[in-house]
This record gives sequence, structure tokens and C-alpha cells, in this order.
Amino acid sequence: MTITTKELKNIIMEVASHKFGTCIFRRRPLMKAVEMRLKETRGWTPQDNIESGSVGKKSHGMALIDWRISDLRREQRLINVAHDQWRLPS
Repeated sequence: MTITTKELKNIIMEVASHKFGTCIFRRRPLMKAVEMRLKETRGWTPQDNIESGSVGKKSHGMALIDWRISDLRREQRLINVAHDQWRLPS
């Protein structure tokens, strides 16, 4: 990915806010929406499609998105309300 960690976190938050708003959402649809946004804005590189062996079947790019979502949860910018159910803070 050609963007910084901070930029990726901001994109995740923008996509979550725009796509899901106040609704509860699942992690995978958020990850896919962020991936599509990055592909549209050329923030996604061919290397991001390579499977990352350390995280199962996720591509390298999807693993980075997943890790940044975890960071946002720790920062309480995304709230995990139940198993794989997320929302933005009120």
C-alpha cells in the first residue's frame, strides 16, 4: 500500500461513516468497501493482492486493513458490540 497507517485509518473511518453511518455492520463488508475505495484511488498496489501466509487466506492488503481496524478498536474509534458486529461511537 502506498499510504501511511494514519491515512489508512482515516480512510477506514470515512468509509465506515459513509457506508454504514449509525448502523451496526460486520468487519468483512467494511474491509471489502475499504479495499474498493483504495483500488479506485490507486492506493492499492499489485503487491497488496499477494496472499499473506501469516494471516491465513487474506491478501497482504486485506491483512493491513484488518490490522488497522483492530487499532481503531483499541483507540475506541470503532466499537465491537458483539461477535463481528461493529458500530461507530456515538
